[in-house]
Amino acid sequence: MAGKSKEKSEMALPSLDVGMAAFELRGESPLLMNCFHQKSFEQMLAKMTGYDMPRQNKDLSKEYENAFIRNINGTECIPSRWVRSAIESATPRSKKMISATSVRCACFVMGHSLPIRDVDGKILARPKSERKAAVINKDLGTELEPMLSVAAQQQIDIVRVGSWGNKQPDVRVRPVYEEWSIQLVVRFFPDQLNLRQIAWGLDAAGKFVGLCEWRPEKSGTYGTFRVDMLSEKEIPRIIEESKTHMPRLQVPPWLMHAAETAGMSPAQAIDQVQNAHARAIGSKKNGKAETRV
Repeated sequence: MAGKSKEKSEMALPSLDVGMAAFELRGESPLLMNCFHQKSFEQMLAKMTGYDMPRQNKDLSKEYENAFIRNINGTECIPSRWVRSAIESATPRSKKMISATSVRCACFVMGHSLPIRDVDGKILARPKSERKAAVINKDLGTELEPMLSVAAQQQIDIVRVGSWGNKQPDVRVRPVYEEWSIQLVVRFFPDQLNLRQIAWGLDAAGKFVGLCEWRPEKSGTYGTFRVDMLSEKEIPRIIEESKTHMPRLQVPPWLMHAAETAGMSPAQAIDQVQNAHARAIGSKKNGKAETRV
């Protein structure tokens, strides 16, 4: 008697509609940049872990170079997440037209970094020859020589920093773009947000929130923009241009082992970690050799 054939039950998952739209944000006020650099991160972390790092003399040229925001290819850019955060921050002024929850759940700016374009629409990218040099220098453990932007200008401001009631004047040197634009692709779910709401959210972000330093959200006037919609044909190109990652902050080895090197200077801590690493490699090799005998 032939056995009965077993029918495999398959559950069909409902497909969700996904929409994509391309936009250009064109600056209506200057864009002032400031990057939380790796060196600043190390100084902050050293203070938190008990290291007494001596205060170095101010180097304005290096401070200016470190203030640029660049992706791992050296292209001057804005992180994609900043635009989404600006849309979310603008939702309270929407008169219930769009909610912050719908932006968080159903609105996504594609890619990782949005290249900044000059007045002619040209991306401010590091030449390929310098990208190769950057990789070589990274392998050698040295830094690439500062590369000054052709579109940005130096802006020097006197600011007051410190705790409330004890603020001290300080000099800040940062790059500013007088004329700028960025292009981006927004991915959204039409059953939660429609294209009109996305466009309104971007427009409100450009008027009420802004981007980067001294923006309206932080009582400034910089970083405002207007919104233009681009053709669907531009979507693949913009996604390709914005897929490059941003550099990640890294904890140096001498701070990763803060408990073992407490009370040492940074130079002593580095030597301690390197010696411990060398001993670990040596003991590992000896263990393998003894096993073979």
